[in-house]
Amino acid sequence: MSEAGYTLTETLAAMAVIGLAMGGLTLGMQVLGGQQSAVGATVLKAQEVRAAQAWLESRLADHGPYRAHETGRLAGADETLTFDCGAAADCALSFEDHERGRRLNVFRGQGEPVSYRLPSRAPARFVYRGAGDVVLAWPPVGGTRQALRSISLLQGKPGREAAVFEARVWAEQPLDCAYDPVIQDCR
Repeated sequence: MSEAGYTLTETLAAMAVIGLAMGGLTLGMQVLGGQQSAVGATVLKAQEVRAAQAWLESRLADHGPYRAHETGRLAGADETLTFDCGAAADCALSFEDHERGRRLNVFRGQGEPVSYRLPSRAPARFVYRGAGDVVLAWPPVGGTRQALRSISLLQGKPGREAAVFEARVWAEQPLDCAYDPVIQDCR
């Protein structure tokens, strides 16, 4: 730098460095924006699945327990679940393949079904946990007296499935139960 100011070469070099820095910052902002969009989509899917789980848990809590020897109150298989939820019709959950991925359809007993996106396109199924082991259908075969403890939604390839959610059923006996230890059931 001379007393008169910067030379043309120094000025051009400084402008080139500033241009490179601005280009790098712009590229960095584009990458961050793409990552933010991906995270936002993942969070949205998680919130949808959580909403389905919360709805199912509240209905099971309000109208449970669902005991194996009481037929007709809850019928569950690997792809469908139907249960008495106190509405005009039974509530039902089922899976559907959609162009944007696998969806969980929830019929709330009235009106149109609500559809929730599942985390991936992989196969999904329900499993049921009673007092014994995990079973693939409810009520379980064998007629043992047990209450439903939870319903899990699993998704993934067979043998590599992951739990999407688990809806717990806290009540094991009706509120008006007078438990008889001899027959091991309510009177």
